[in-house]
Amino acid sequence: MQKVRVCSNADCPHNGDPQPIGNFCPDTRYSGGVRHQCKKCVSIYHAARAKTDAGRARAADRQKIYRRSPMYKRLSAIRYANRNKERTCARNYVNKQILRGKFPRASSQVCTVCGNPAQMYHHHNGYEAEHRMDVVPVCFVCHKAQHIT
Repeated sequence: MQKVRVCSNADCPHNGDPQPIGNFCPDTRYSGGVRHQCKKCVSIYHAARAKTDAGRARAADRQKIYRRSPMYKRLSAIRYANRNKERTCARNYVNKQILRGKFPRASSQVCTVCGNPAQMYHHHNGYEAEHRMDVVPVCFVCHKAQHIT
């Protein structure tokens, strides 16, 4: 025999008719291990709450927390790498050459624009495979200025 339950919400679309236990959200805090409201009523409640100021504020807070999570940062990095394959390959190639000792670190160089200590390399001819090692050492300020112009 299948277990049944009646929704405790007075405005339930099922009008107080008994429903299968599968129509209720599992929740160990309640007796019987399911919520007192059916899934349809819970869905209606959450949709209505999302339209209120308090609901929008809660959603914004939860989004802020999620965006600080390591999982979000990892997924963002993967999406960026997929959208910018040539750029990612070019950066990785230069970094591998530095780790192998075949190319000097940018921090040991001076900026080709202003003469300050360099912090990174700039792919001045683009990111295509034939230009992967065509890089110049630049500081952060000059690198940003070169991409703006």
